[in-house]
Amino acid sequence: MIHDDIRGTIGDVWLVRLDRLLRDTTAASSPDSAVVGKARLIAALATPGTSAVNADAIATRCIVDLDASGALDQATTLVCCGARFGASVALHAASRGLACVVVLAGTTSRADRNRITARGAEVRVIPVQESDDSRGALFGATRRVAAGTPGAVLVDKRRSACGVAEKRLGEQLVEAAGATLHAVVGVERDALPLQGVRHALTAAGRDALVVDLAFDGIAWVGDAHGTPLLVSELEALSTARRLAQDEGIVGGAGTGGAAVAAALRLLHEAPAGATVIALVPAADEGDLLTTYDAAWWTEHHGGDAEGSLTAADVLAGKRDGPSDLVTLAPTDTVVAAIRIMRDLEVSQIPVLSDGRIVGTIREDQVIDLLLHASERKDGPVEAVMEDPLPELDESASVNDLQSLLARGGSAVIVHRADGTRDILTKYDLIHALARG
Repeated sequence: MIHDDIRGTIGDVWLVRLDRLLRDTTAASSPDSAVVGKARLIAALATPGTSAVNADAIATRCIVDLDASGALDQATTLVCCGARFGASVALHAASRGLACVVVLAGTTSRADRNRITARGAEVRVIPVQESDDSRGALFGATRRVAAGTPGAVLVDKRRSACGVAEKRLGEQLVEAAGATLHAVVGVERDALPLQGVRHALTAAGRDALVVDLAFDGIAWVGDAHGTPLLVSELEALSTARRLAQDEGIVGGAGTGGAAVAAALRLLHEAPAGATVIALVPAADEGDLLTTYDAAWWTEHHGGDAEGSLTAADVLAGKRDGPSDLVTLAPTDTVVAAIRIMRDLEVSQIPVLSDGRIVGTIREDQVIDLLLHASERKDGPVEAVMEDPLPELDESASVNDLQSLLARGGSAVIVHRADGTRDILTKYDLIHALARG
């Protein structure tokens, strides 16, 4: 059963409609937005200690699986990543007389690092950058450490087989959403529940999008239909605070906030009447002392993010460029792209296929092609296009915009509350900040 209020979840499966959050998201710019009512957003809540999201339980299952496969017979070192998962793996390594290396992002707190080293493990801090690994650069760095360490075995929680509890959870989610299920979104610690969802979908002969977000030290990164989803850390935390304020749900700040933020973005492409589910783990003590503490938030973020400049504000201040998003089809020619850039004075054009953005054509890329491979100008843009631009909602703050642009991008796609899209460049952001 999907409940209309969190109070109805006592003693039942933890599924709650987030109608208040949706109304808050769209009210400022479009009170009658079609997003509300077009699709529904559901939070799947997890209680503290639930095996599906508990790091100790996942680590134990991973070690048992590796042991059963014989992978640990000649092992001398266990290699993994993540603070909570790493601390659990370190205990298993110590009990077996094995060395342990835990790879952490530079943003990991000193307390978490100390907790791991106190359990006899070596910590390697990686200043991760954006990677071609869509599941997160931290996992890529961990695999490289394992490959370069003699006798090492990689402990990857994402590849652990889900058990009865996770399969049952997946069945409950698929059954509750029914035929309307469009997507289920979780984060890296939800790897097993997400596998349970995939298992349930396969068993039911159904198809839905299952998104797994990984934190790379700057943003939460995942894939949706091959199009990258990027949720900055601040956007995740801000969304978690809104979830608490609007719905009374105090979930894991970074993890739950990231899942809900990504789910909100997927609502824009969901068909009418569809259901999008976000997995929201329970908050821990650290969340209560930081994200949900008013004094801490004010000190680190200068007050509530809702009062800051948003992507919608930047869009409202755009003075140049076309009023509607200009796009190309994959089969359009490079010559057509050049003509559009010249006539409309745009520097990048998204490539659209079946309603989703699958690539980008940029001005400097076209110039390079004309200089060094002019024979390709009559070919389709899909043969030369680059990765899609990152996407976010118009409610995102300028800090979120800056975070994505700082990753090396030239622009971002912004989803408006009315379902349309627009593009924001670095120049637009600079102009908005100068305008104040």
